[in-house]
Amino acid sequence: MPNSFGRPAWYSLLALTAAACEPQQGADAGNPGTSPTDDPGTSPTDDPGTSPTEAATSVTGEPTSGDDEPIKPPLDCERPVEWSVRFGGPTFDTVQALAVDPAGNIYVGLDLRNLGDSAPVSFGMFEVVPGDLSNIVVAKLTTDGEVAWVRQFGGPGDQFLWTLQYCGDGVVLHAQGDPGTVDLGGGPIAERVFLAALDGAGKLRWSHPVPTEDADAWLLVTDMACDSAGNLVLTGSHHGVVDLGGGPSNANDGFVARFDTHGAHLWSRDLGDPESRGFGIAMTPSGDIVVTASFEGTVDLGGGPFDGTDGDILVATLDGAGKHVWSQAFGPSGYPQSLAIDSTGHIVVGGDFLDELVLGAQTYTNVFPNAEDEVDGTLYDGFLAVLAPGGELEWSIHLGSKYEDAVYRLMFDSHDILMMSGLANDAYILRTFVNGKPGWSWCSSKLNQVHAALSGDNAVIIAPWGADELDLGPGATPGFGDSDVVIAKVRR
Repeated sequence: MPNSFGRPAWYSLLALTAAACEPQQGADAGNPGTSPTDDPGTSPTDDPGTSPTEAATSVTGEPTSGDDEPIKPPLDCERPVEWSVRFGGPTFDTVQALAVDPAGNIYVGLDLRNLGDSAPVSFGMFEVVPGDLSNIVVAKLTTDGEVAWVRQFGGPGDQFLWTLQYCGDGVVLHAQGDPGTVDLGGGPIAERVFLAALDGAGKLRWSHPVPTEDADAWLLVTDMACDSAGNLVLTGSHHGVVDLGGGPSNANDGFVARFDTHGAHLWSRDLGDPESRGFGIAMTPSGDIVVTASFEGTVDLGGGPFDGTDGDILVATLDGAGKHVWSQAFGPSGYPQSLAIDSTGHIVVGGDFLDELVLGAQTYTNVFPNAEDEVDGTLYDGFLAVLAPGGELEWSIHLGSKYEDAVYRLMFDSHDILMMSGLANDAYILRTFVNGKPGWSWCSSKLNQVHAALSGDNAVIIAPWGADELDLGPGATPGFGDSDVVIAKVRR
């Protein structure tokens, strides 16, 4: 829904995402801060100081200096969740990936690790028994958090899931296991690394083994995307000799690949730099493919070479056949963790950087450049950058504090409302942007690494990577073991 300037409604106030959600007092010697619970929570519209429009002008109009203090409007922290569920046993159970289908059903990919106790792990009315070392578990929950089915894959040795994406009428997953130990329903998979698709009932649709030359070779898929027909694109990196389907490659770099609705390889191409890694991938409304990656050497996807220096950022568009449309490079030096595309074709890239980041004419410096790793940890700052459909950098902003700040994931709903999932001032944050101002926010200082997915246009599903005792609002939920599966629905 464009505004009067021809830009989408979220566009003008994306800068307001640098949020003031402070950690507990004394959490860091450099900035004691205050706990979010010390403030009963204020809606951004409740702040009488600066209007959202006035606040945004300093960032979203003409580019401002990278030394400007990031804008930090208040957040509504510690808002209760609508529901939360906990599953687990005496094992180390972690959520590896999360996806939601158009009906609101939730798919979660788990790593079920046996730490010497093979006691059953409960998932509602379902129970699974841990295998030898680590097993793959995929579960489907209804929009109300009821478990619909659970599939466990594994046997002797080690099997684990890397990532999972809703696609077609089910999910596509990237996983690996000892050869011959994983049977998804079509017989044991002979290769160690594989892609596979399950339908909405958990039945195998297809599997695609990925041959690797030896045990030291690996494939890491960091992001996937599907079109409405179920065609799959993915990005990541690989090392050693790996064959995605177009023949063995030992490029040891980032890659982009496309598969059809039956899992057949259509094409794949390497980025060409041994230090490169694909991070985010998405499809435009016209069917092109946009990918973002980091690189340190030279990359050339067809529009001319870019020479990296210290972790530069690549954003490129390929057509459906994998041919170059346009590409841009920015930096040094950042990590583009996520990208999202709205219905007008505008691209938002978000990520983090450690010391200094150059985006076009802007140079951003870490708010806390003198942090000592042994005392403060590694404190990244975040960034957001907006590109036009043709790849021109329109503007960017710096998200920083004296704590950890990062963008995990960016998502657009069907109304082009942008949702950001990430860290702000060392607390986990969700924030939307609608009609030219922040429309909703939620954060919790109790969470850190969190998977998130939109559930329709009015809710978000979150799943911490691993959790023990955790209270997200409705009440404390006791833990089952070293690390449990917690899934919650946050109403927007």
